[in-house]
Amino acid sequence: MIDDNLILILLLLGIVGAAFVALNARRPIVFLYAAIFCTAILKTPQLPVVREKFTATEVFMLLTWLFASQLPRLHRHLPSDRVVKPLAIAFVLSCIVSGMIGLASVPATTIDMPRVYASVFVEIANYIYGVLIVLTVIRAIDRWERLTGAVFAWILGMTVASFVGVLATVHLAPGFAYEEGTRRICSTLRNENQVPSMILPLITLPIMASAHRHLGLLPRIAMLGLTAMAFLTALGTGSRTAVLMLIFAAVALGLVLTQDSKARLLFNLGQLRSFAFFFAIAVVSYFVVAWAAYDGNYSLMRTPSWQRPAALLIEAYNGKRDLDSTRPQQFKVAMEQFWKTPVFGTGPKLGARVAQTHGEVHNTYFSLLLETGIVGLLLHLALLFQAARFCWIAVQRCPFHWYRMMGKALLIGLVLLVLYNNTMLGLRQRNIWFLVGFMFAYGNLVMLKVPPPRTLKLPFWLKPWTPFFVDHSGYQRPAAASNS
Repeated sequence: MIDDNLILILLLLGIVGAAFVALNARRPIVFLYAAIFCTAILKTPQLPVVREKFTATEVFMLLTWLFASQLPRLHRHLPSDRVVKPLAIAFVLSCIVSGMIGLASVPATTIDMPRVYASVFVEIANYIYGVLIVLTVIRAIDRWERLTGAVFAWILGMTVASFVGVLATVHLAPGFAYEEGTRRICSTLRNENQVPSMILPLITLPIMASAHRHLGLLPRIAMLGLTAMAFLTALGTGSRTAVLMLIFAAVALGLVLTQDSKARLLFNLGQLRSFAFFFAIAVVSYFVVAWAAYDGNYSLMRTPSWQRPAALLIEAYNGKRDLDSTRPQQFKVAMEQFWKTPVFGTGPKLGARVAQTHGEVHNTYFSLLLETGIVGLLLHLALLFQAARFCWIAVQRCPFHWYRMMGKALLIGLVLLVLYNNTMLGLRQRNIWFLVGFMFAYGNLVMLKVPPPRTLKLPFWLKPWTPFFVDHSGYQRPAAASNS
Protein backbone atom coordinates (compact mmCIF):
# COMPACT_ATOMS: atom_id res chain seq x y z
CA MET A 1 0.00 0.00 0.00
CA ILE A 2 1.32 3.46 -0.93
CA ASP A 3 1.81 5.77 2.01
CA ASP A 4 -0.75 8.61 2.12
CA ASN A 5 1.98 11.15 2.82
CA LEU A 6 3.87 10.04 -0.28
CA ILE A 7 0.75 10.51 -2.41
CA LEU A 8 0.28 13.98 -0.94
CA ILE A 9 3.91 14.92 -1.63
CA LEU A 10 3.69 13.67 -5.23
CA LEU A 11 0.43 15.57 -5.72
CA LEU A 12 1.97 18.79 -4.41
CA LEU A 13 5.04 18.32 -6.60
CA GLY A 14 2.78 17.77 -9.59
CA ILE A 15 0.83 20.95 -8.88
CA VAL A 16 4.00 23.01 -8.37
CA GLY A 17 5.55 21.54 -11.53
CA ALA A 18 2.45 22.25 -13.62
CA ALA A 19 2.33 25.82 -12.32
CA PHE A 20 6.04 26.31 -13.11
CA VAL A 21 5.54 25.06 -16.67
CA ALA A 22 2.43 27.21 -17.18
CA LEU A 23 4.14 30.36 -15.90
CA ASN A 24 7.20 29.92 -18.11
CA ALA A 25 5.71 28.38 -21.25
CA ARG A 26 6.38 31.63 -23.10
CA ARG A 27 9.84 31.97 -21.55
CA PRO A 28 11.54 28.62 -22.29
CA ILE A 29 14.91 30.19 -21.51
CA VAL A 30 13.91 29.62 -17.86
CA PHE A 31 13.72 25.88 -18.55
CA LEU A 32 17.22 26.03 -20.02
CA TYR A 33 18.48 27.81 -16.89
CA ALA A 34 16.83 25.10 -14.79
CA ALA A 35 18.48 22.37 -16.87
CA ILE A 36 21.91 23.96 -16.35
CA PHE A 37 21.28 24.32 -12.62
CA CYS A 38 20.16 20.69 -12.32
CA THR A 39 23.43 19.35 -13.75
CA ALA A 40 24.56 19.71 -10.13
CA ILE A 41 21.76 17.44 -8.88
CA LEU A 42 22.00 13.98 -10.40
CA LYS A 43 20.29 11.91 -7.73
CA THR A 44 17.58 9.94 -9.51
CA PRO A 45 15.93 6.51 -9.30
CA GLN A 46 17.12 3.65 -11.49
CA LEU A 47 14.96 3.38 -14.62
CA PRO A 48 14.73 0.61 -17.25
CA VAL A 49 17.35 0.75 -20.04
CA VAL A 50 18.56 4.29 -19.27
CA ARG A 51 19.20 3.37 -15.62
CA GLU A 52 20.23 6.53 -13.73
CA LYS A 53 20.94 8.63 -16.83
CA PHE A 54 17.52 10.34 -16.95
CA THR A 55 17.65 13.21 -14.45
CA ALA A 56 15.94 16.53 -13.80
CA THR A 57 18.21 18.11 -16.40
CA GLU A 58 16.61 15.94 -19.07
CA VAL A 59 13.11 16.96 -17.95
CA PHE A 60 13.95 20.65 -18.33
CA MET A 61 15.73 20.13 -21.65
CA LEU A 62 12.59 18.41 -22.97
CA LEU A 63 10.54 21.40 -21.80
CA THR A 64 13.00 23.76 -23.51
CA TRP A 65 12.56 21.89 -26.79
CA LEU A 66 8.78 21.59 -26.35
CA PHE A 67 8.42 25.38 -26.13
CA ALA A 68 11.37 26.24 -28.38
CA SER A 69 9.11 28.10 -30.81
CA GLN A 70 8.82 30.80 -28.12
CA LEU A 71 12.55 31.47 -28.30
CA PRO A 72 12.91 34.49 -30.60
CA ARG A 73 15.91 34.33 -32.88
CA LEU A 74 17.30 37.78 -33.55
CA HIS A 75 19.70 36.57 -36.24
CA ARG A 76 18.83 33.91 -38.81
CA HIS A 77 22.45 33.09 -39.63
CA LEU A 78 24.93 32.96 -36.77
CA PRO A 79 28.71 33.19 -37.25
CA SER A 80 29.13 29.85 -35.45
CA ASP A 81 26.75 27.96 -37.78
CA ARG A 82 29.34 27.31 -40.47
CA VAL A 83 31.60 25.66 -37.89
CA VAL A 84 29.24 23.95 -35.45
CA LYS A 85 26.64 22.40 -37.71
CA PRO A 86 29.00 20.47 -40.03
CA LEU A 87 31.04 19.19 -37.09
CA ALA A 88 27.92 18.27 -35.10
CA ILE A 89 26.35 16.36 -37.99
CA ALA A 90 29.62 14.60 -38.85
CA PHE A 91 30.22 13.57 -35.22
CA VAL A 92 26.68 12.17 -34.84
CA LEU A 93 26.93 10.27 -38.15
CA SER A 94 30.32 8.83 -37.17
CA CYS A 95 28.86 7.56 -33.87
CA ILE A 96 25.90 5.98 -35.66
CA VAL A 97 28.10 4.31 -38.30
CA SER A 98 30.49 3.13 -35.58
CA GLY A 99 27.58 1.66 -33.61
CA MET A 100 26.13 -0.15 -36.62
CA ILE A 101 29.51 -1.63 -37.58
CA GLY A 102 30.12 -2.64 -33.96
CA LEU A 103 26.74 -4.37 -33.62
CA ALA A 104 27.25 -6.20 -36.90
CA SER A 105 30.48 -7.68 -35.53
CA VAL A 106 28.90 -8.99 -32.31
CA PRO A 107 28.49 -12.79 -32.56
CA ALA A 108 24.87 -13.79 -33.19
CA THR A 109 25.17 -16.41 -30.45
CA THR A 110 25.65 -13.72 -27.78
CA ILE A 111 23.22 -14.51 -24.96
CA ASP A 112 22.46 -10.94 -23.86
CA MET A 113 22.04 -9.56 -27.39
CA PRO A 114 18.99 -7.36 -26.53
CA ARG A 115 21.00 -5.76 -23.73
CA VAL A 116 23.92 -5.15 -26.09
CA TYR A 117 21.66 -3.44 -28.62
CA ALA A 118 20.04 -1.32 -25.90
CA SER A 119 23.37 -0.20 -24.43
CA VAL A 120 24.75 0.79 -27.85
CA PHE A 121 21.63 2.76 -28.80
CA VAL A 122 21.56 4.52 -25.42
CA GLU A 123 25.23 5.50 -25.80
CA ILE A 124 24.64 6.85 -29.31
CA ALA A 125 21.60 8.73 -27.97
CA ASN A 126 23.86 10.24 -25.28
CA TYR A 127 26.20 11.65 -27.93
CA ILE A 128 23.31 12.98 -30.02
CA TYR A 129 21.83 14.53 -26.88
CA GLY A 130 25.11 16.29 -26.10
CA VAL A 131 25.28 17.76 -29.59
CA LEU A 132 21.64 18.92 -29.32
CA ILE A 133 22.49 20.67 -26.05
CA VAL A 134 25.25 22.63 -27.81
CA LEU A 135 22.92 23.63 -30.65
CA THR A 136 20.12 24.56 -28.24
CA VAL A 137 22.36 26.77 -26.12
CA ILE A 138 23.70 28.54 -29.21
CA ARG A 139 20.19 29.30 -30.44
CA ALA A 140 18.74 30.29 -27.06
CA ILE A 141 21.53 32.60 -25.89
CA ASP A 142 21.12 35.52 -28.25
CA ARG A 143 21.86 38.37 -25.85
CA TRP A 144 24.32 39.08 -23.06
CA GLU A 145 21.78 38.90 -20.26
CA ARG A 146 20.88 35.35 -21.30
CA LEU A 147 24.51 34.28 -21.32
CA THR A 148 24.93 35.81 -17.87
CA GLY A 149 21.75 34.07 -16.70
CA ALA A 150 23.04 30.71 -17.95
CA VAL A 151 26.40 31.19 -16.24
CA PHE A 152 24.62 32.33 -13.09
CA ALA A 153 22.49 29.15 -13.18
CA TRP A 154 25.71 27.09 -13.31
CA ILE A 155 27.09 29.02 -10.34
CA LEU A 156 23.88 28.42 -8.36
CA GLY A 157 24.18 24.69 -9.05
CA MET A 158 27.82 24.87 -8.05
CA THR A 159 26.72 26.55 -4.80
CA VAL A 160 24.27 23.76 -3.93
CA ALA A 161 26.79 20.99 -4.67
CA SER A 162 29.54 22.80 -2.72
CA PHE A 163 27.30 23.51 0.27
CA VAL A 164 26.20 19.89 0.59
CA GLY A 165 29.81 18.83 0.04
CA VAL A 166 30.99 20.99 2.95
CA LEU A 167 28.27 19.52 5.17
CA ALA A 168 29.46 16.06 4.16
CA THR A 169 33.07 17.00 4.93
CA VAL A 170 32.11 17.82 8.52
CA HIS A 171 29.78 14.77 8.71
CA LEU A 172 26.54 16.76 8.85
CA ALA A 173 25.10 15.78 5.45
CA PRO A 174 22.37 13.20 4.77
CA GLY A 175 23.43 9.72 3.69
CA PHE A 176 22.93 10.41 -0.02
CA ALA A 177 25.95 12.76 0.02
CA TYR A 178 28.35 9.82 0.48
CA GLU A 179 29.36 6.96 -1.78
CA GLU A 180 28.13 3.62 -0.51
CA GLY A 181 30.99 1.52 0.80
CA THR A 182 33.89 3.97 0.48
CA ARG A 183 32.00 6.88 2.15
CA ARG A 184 33.73 9.31 -0.20
CA ILE A 185 31.82 12.55 -0.72
CA CYS A 186 29.61 12.69 -3.81
CA SER A 187 27.41 15.57 -2.59
CA THR A 188 24.33 15.95 -4.84
CA LEU A 189 25.93 14.07 -7.76
CA ARG A 190 26.02 10.32 -8.37
CA ASN A 191 29.66 9.66 -7.51
CA GLU A 192 32.59 11.51 -6.06
CA ASN A 193 34.48 11.78 -9.36
CA GLN A 194 31.65 13.80 -10.94
CA VAL A 195 31.79 16.56 -8.32
CA PRO A 196 34.93 18.39 -9.61
CA SER A 197 33.47 18.61 -13.12
CA MET A 198 30.58 20.67 -11.76
CA ILE A 199 32.09 22.86 -9.05
CA LEU A 200 35.51 23.69 -10.54
CA PRO A 201 35.28 24.64 -14.27
CA LEU A 202 33.85 28.11 -13.54
CA ILE A 203 35.50 28.65 -10.16
CA THR A 204 37.52 31.58 -11.55
CA LEU A 205 34.31 33.61 -11.99
CA PRO A 206 33.41 33.85 -8.27
CA ILE A 207 37.06 34.61 -7.54
CA MET A 208 37.01 37.50 -10.02
CA ALA A 209 33.60 38.68 -8.81
CA SER A 210 34.88 38.83 -5.24
CA ALA A 211 37.43 41.45 -6.34
CA HIS A 212 35.06 43.37 -8.65
CA ARG A 213 35.38 47.06 -7.85
CA HIS A 214 31.69 47.81 -8.26
CA LEU A 215 30.02 44.69 -6.88
CA GLY A 216 28.18 45.01 -3.57
CA LEU A 217 29.72 43.87 -0.30
CA LEU A 218 27.29 40.98 0.26
CA PRO A 219 27.84 39.50 -3.22
CA ARG A 220 31.59 39.73 -2.69
CA ILE A 221 31.34 37.87 0.60
CA ALA A 222 29.03 35.31 -1.04
CA MET A 223 31.51 34.71 -3.86
CA LEU A 224 34.39 34.30 -1.42
CA GLY A 225 32.27 31.88 0.59
CA LEU A 226 31.40 29.91 -2.54
CA THR A 227 35.06 29.70 -3.51
CA ALA A 228 35.96 28.40 -0.05
CA MET A 229 33.13 25.84 -0.11
CA ALA A 230 34.14 24.60 -3.57
CA PHE A 231 37.75 24.29 -2.38
CA LEU A 232 36.78 22.24 0.69
CA THR A 233 34.36 20.06 -1.26
CA ALA A 234 36.94 19.35 -3.96
CA LEU A 235 39.38 18.17 -1.31
CA GLY A 236 36.66 16.24 0.50
CA THR A 237 35.89 14.13 -2.56
CA GLY A 238 39.33 12.58 -2.32
CA SER A 239 39.94 13.23 -6.02
CA ARG A 240 43.51 13.78 -7.16
CA THR A 241 42.14 15.33 -10.33
CA ALA A 242 40.28 17.92 -8.26
CA VAL A 243 43.53 19.04 -6.60
CA LEU A 244 45.23 19.39 -9.98
CA MET A 245 42.24 21.33 -11.36
CA LEU A 246 42.36 23.74 -8.41
CA ILE A 247 46.06 24.40 -8.86
CA PHE A 248 45.71 24.87 -12.62
CA ALA A 249 42.73 27.24 -12.17
CA ALA A 250 44.76 29.43 -9.81
CA VAL A 251 47.77 29.54 -12.15
CA ALA A 252 45.61 30.22 -15.22
CA LEU A 253 43.74 33.04 -13.48
CA GLY A 254 47.01 34.63 -12.42
CA LEU A 255 48.31 34.55 -16.00
CA VAL A 256 45.06 35.96 -17.37
CA LEU A 257 45.06 38.89 -14.95
CA THR A 258 48.74 39.77 -15.40
CA GLN A 259 48.41 39.77 -19.20
CA ASP A 260 45.27 41.94 -19.29
CA SER A 261 46.40 45.54 -19.05
CA LYS A 262 42.84 46.76 -18.39
CA ALA A 263 42.11 44.31 -15.57
CA ARG A 264 42.91 46.98 -12.99
CA LEU A 265 39.98 49.05 -14.28
CA LEU A 266 37.57 46.33 -13.23
CA PHE A 267 39.24 44.46 -10.38
CA ASN A 268 41.06 45.33 -7.21
CA LEU A 269 44.30 43.60 -8.14
CA GLY A 270 45.63 43.96 -4.60
CA GLN A 271 42.71 41.89 -3.33
CA LEU A 272 43.24 39.29 -6.04
CA ARG A 273 46.91 39.00 -5.14
CA SER A 274 45.88 38.50 -1.52
CA PHE A 275 43.42 35.78 -2.56
CA ALA A 276 46.16 34.09 -4.60
CA PHE A 277 48.49 34.21 -1.60
CA PHE A 278 45.89 32.72 0.74
CA PHE A 279 45.06 30.06 -1.84
CA ALA A 280 48.71 29.02 -2.03
CA ILE A 281 48.88 28.91 1.77
CA ALA A 282 45.66 26.85 1.86
CA VAL A 283 47.01 24.28 -0.63
CA VAL A 284 50.30 23.92 1.24
CA SER A 285 48.46 23.72 4.58
CA TYR A 286 46.17 21.02 3.22
CA PHE A 287 49.09 18.80 2.25
CA VAL A 288 50.83 19.41 5.59
CA VAL A 289 47.71 18.67 7.66
CA ALA A 290 46.60 15.69 5.56
CA TRP A 291 50.06 14.13 5.62
CA ALA A 292 50.40 14.72 9.37
CA ALA A 293 47.04 13.00 10.00
CA TYR A 294 47.80 10.11 7.62
CA ASP A 295 48.71 6.88 9.43
CA GLY A 296 50.87 5.57 6.60
CA ASN A 297 48.59 2.67 5.69
CA TYR A 298 46.42 3.66 2.76
CA SER A 299 43.09 1.89 2.36
CA LEU A 300 40.24 2.95 0.09
CA MET A 301 37.73 1.83 2.71
CA ARG A 302 39.50 3.18 5.79
CA THR A 303 41.54 6.27 4.83
CA PRO A 304 39.36 9.43 5.07
CA SER A 305 38.58 10.77 1.62
CA TRP A 306 40.00 14.23 2.37
CA GLN A 307 43.41 12.64 3.12
CA ARG A 308 43.41 10.53 -0.04
CA PRO A 309 44.84 13.01 -2.61
CA ALA A 310 47.70 14.05 -0.34
CA ALA A 311 48.50 10.49 0.70
CA LEU A 312 48.54 9.12 -2.85
CA LEU A 313 50.42 12.04 -4.40
CA ILE A 314 53.09 12.18 -1.70
CA GLU A 315 53.59 8.40 -1.65
CA ALA A 316 53.86 8.41 -5.45
CA TYR A 317 56.42 11.22 -5.25
CA ASN A 318 58.40 9.22 -2.68
CA GLY A 319 58.30 6.12 -4.89
CA LYS A 320 56.22 4.06 -2.45
CA ARG A 321 53.39 3.43 -4.95
CA ASP A 322 52.38 4.09 -8.53
CA LEU A 323 50.37 7.24 -9.03
CA ASP A 324 47.76 5.15 -10.86
CA SER A 325 47.74 1.47 -11.75
CA THR A 326 44.27 1.07 -13.27
CA ARG A 327 44.31 3.71 -16.01
CA PRO A 328 47.69 2.82 -17.61
CA GLN A 329 46.56 -0.79 -17.95
CA GLN A 330 43.24 0.31 -19.46
CA PHE A 331 45.02 2.60 -21.93
CA LYS A 332 47.35 -0.21 -22.96
CA VAL A 333 44.51 -2.64 -23.61
CA ALA A 334 42.47 0.05 -25.37
CA MET A 335 45.35 0.87 -27.74
CA GLU A 336 45.91 -2.81 -28.53
CA GLN A 337 42.28 -3.13 -29.58
CA PHE A 338 42.29 0.23 -31.38
CA TRP A 339 44.78 -1.00 -33.98
CA LYS A 340 42.33 -3.79 -34.86
CA THR A 341 39.49 -1.31 -35.56
CA PRO A 342 41.24 2.06 -36.10
CA VAL A 343 38.76 3.93 -38.31
CA PHE A 344 35.35 3.62 -36.59
CA GLY A 345 36.33 1.72 -33.45
CA THR A 346 34.49 -1.06 -31.68
CA GLY A 347 31.20 0.84 -31.50
CA PRO A 348 29.89 3.03 -28.64
CA LYS A 349 29.60 1.13 -25.35
CA LEU A 350 31.26 -1.97 -26.86
CA GLY A 351 34.82 -1.05 -25.92
CA ALA A 352 34.88 -2.72 -22.52
CA ARG A 353 33.28 -5.87 -23.97
CA VAL A 354 35.65 -6.17 -26.91
CA ALA A 355 38.86 -4.97 -25.29
CA GLN A 356 38.07 -6.51 -21.90
CA THR A 357 39.18 -3.41 -20.01
CA HIS A 358 37.26 -4.59 -16.91
CA GLY A 359 35.05 -1.53 -16.98
CA GLU A 360 35.01 1.73 -18.92
CA VAL A 361 38.27 3.37 -19.89
CA HIS A 362 38.85 6.19 -17.40
CA ASN A 363 39.77 8.68 -20.09
CA THR A 364 37.33 10.34 -22.47
CA TYR A 365 39.76 10.51 -25.37
CA PHE A 366 41.11 6.96 -25.14
CA SER A 367 37.50 5.80 -24.78
CA LEU A 368 36.44 7.69 -27.91
CA LEU A 369 39.48 6.36 -29.77
CA LEU A 370 38.58 2.80 -28.78
CA GLU A 371 34.84 3.00 -29.38
CA THR A 372 34.44 5.51 -32.25
CA GLY A 373 37.87 5.23 -33.81
CA ILE A 374 40.10 7.96 -35.11
CA VAL A 375 37.14 9.52 -36.97
CA GLY A 376 35.00 10.04 -33.85
CA LEU A 377 37.92 11.24 -31.73
CA LEU A 378 39.13 13.78 -34.30
CA LEU A 379 35.63 15.17 -34.83
CA HIS A 380 35.10 15.61 -31.09
CA LEU A 381 38.50 17.25 -30.66
CA ALA A 382 37.76 19.51 -33.64
CA LEU A 383 34.55 20.66 -31.93
CA LEU A 384 36.45 21.51 -28.73
CA PHE A 385 39.22 23.23 -30.67
CA GLN A 386 36.78 25.31 -32.69
CA ALA A 387 34.89 26.32 -29.54
CA ALA A 388 38.14 27.45 -27.90
CA ARG A 389 39.31 29.24 -31.07
CA PHE A 390 35.95 30.95 -31.61
CA CYS A 391 35.81 32.12 -28.00
CA TRP A 392 39.46 33.24 -27.96
CA ILE A 393 39.04 35.41 -31.06
CA ALA A 394 35.90 36.92 -29.52
CA VAL A 395 37.71 37.66 -26.25
CA GLN A 396 40.34 39.64 -28.16
CA ARG A 397 37.61 41.73 -29.83
CA CYS A 398 35.26 42.20 -26.87
CA PRO A 399 35.27 45.88 -25.75
CA PHE A 400 33.44 45.23 -22.47
CA HIS A 401 35.78 44.48 -19.58
CA TRP A 402 33.57 42.21 -17.49
CA TYR A 403 32.36 40.18 -20.46
CA ARG A 404 35.92 39.89 -21.76
CA MET A 405 36.95 38.39 -18.42
CA MET A 406 33.88 36.12 -18.53
CA GLY A 407 35.09 34.83 -21.89
CA LYS A 408 38.49 34.10 -20.40
CA ALA A 409 36.81 32.27 -17.53
CA LEU A 410 34.97 30.09 -20.07
CA LEU A 411 38.27 29.29 -21.78
CA ILE A 412 39.86 28.32 -18.47
CA GLY A 413 36.78 26.21 -17.73
CA LEU A 414 37.16 24.31 -21.00
CA VAL A 415 40.81 23.55 -20.24
CA LEU A 416 39.82 22.34 -16.76
CA LEU A 417 37.15 20.04 -18.21
CA VAL A 418 39.62 18.70 -20.78
CA LEU A 419 41.99 17.97 -17.89
CA TYR A 420 39.13 16.29 -16.03
CA ASN A 421 38.18 14.22 -19.09
CA ASN A 422 41.74 12.95 -19.30
CA THR A 423 41.13 11.11 -16.03
CA MET A 424 37.42 10.24 -16.40
CA LEU A 425 34.89 9.28 -19.06
CA GLY A 426 32.98 12.54 -18.92
CA LEU A 427 30.99 12.81 -22.16
CA ARG A 428 27.83 11.43 -20.54
CA GLN A 429 27.85 14.38 -18.18
CA ARG A 430 26.16 17.46 -19.53
CA ASN A 431 28.72 20.01 -18.29
CA ILE A 432 31.09 19.83 -21.26
CA TRP A 433 28.24 20.23 -23.76
CA PHE A 434 26.75 23.23 -21.95
CA LEU A 435 30.16 24.89 -21.70
CA VAL A 436 30.91 24.39 -25.39
CA GLY A 437 27.52 25.96 -26.15
CA PHE A 438 28.37 28.92 -23.90
CA MET A 439 31.61 29.50 -25.78
CA PHE A 440 30.05 29.51 -29.23
CA ALA A 441 27.20 31.73 -27.98
CA TYR A 442 29.76 34.12 -26.47
CA GLY A 443 31.57 34.33 -29.79
CA ASN A 444 28.32 35.00 -31.65
CA LEU A 445 27.44 37.90 -29.34
CA VAL A 446 30.81 39.54 -29.92
CA MET A 447 30.95 38.88 -33.67
CA LEU A 448 27.43 40.27 -34.15
CA LYS A 449 28.31 43.28 -31.96
CA VAL A 450 25.30 42.73 -29.73
CA PRO A 451 25.38 45.47 -27.06
CA PRO A 452 25.01 44.48 -23.42
CA PRO A 453 22.04 45.96 -21.53
CA ARG A 454 22.44 49.48 -20.15
CA THR A 455 19.76 48.74 -17.57
CA LEU A 456 18.11 45.56 -16.41
CA LYS A 457 15.10 45.05 -14.17
CA LEU A 458 16.27 42.71 -11.45
CA PRO A 459 14.42 41.39 -8.38
CA PHE A 460 15.28 43.33 -5.24
CA TRP A 461 17.36 40.45 -3.93
CA LEU A 462 19.58 40.64 -7.05
CA LYS A 463 20.10 44.42 -6.98
CA PRO A 464 23.52 44.20 -5.28
CA TRP A 465 24.57 41.87 -8.12
CA THR A 466 23.86 44.40 -10.89
CA PRO A 467 27.51 44.73 -12.07
CA PHE A 468 27.54 40.95 -12.56
CA PHE A 469 24.70 41.30 -15.09
CA VAL A 470 25.23 44.78 -16.53
CA ASP A 471 28.60 46.01 -17.80
CA HIS A 472 28.90 49.69 -18.78
CA SER A 473 32.68 49.61 -19.17
CA GLY A 474 33.88 50.07 -22.73
CA TYR A 475 30.38 50.97 -23.85
CA GLN A 476 31.49 52.49 -27.13
CA ARG A 477 29.60 50.41 -29.64
CA PRO A 478 29.77 51.02 -33.38
CA ALA A 479 26.87 52.98 -34.88
CA ALA A 480 25.88 49.98 -37.01
CA ALA A 481 25.30 47.90 -33.89
CA SER A 482 22.94 50.40 -32.28
CA ASN A 483 20.02 49.21 -34.40
CA SER A 484 20.63 45.50 -33.87
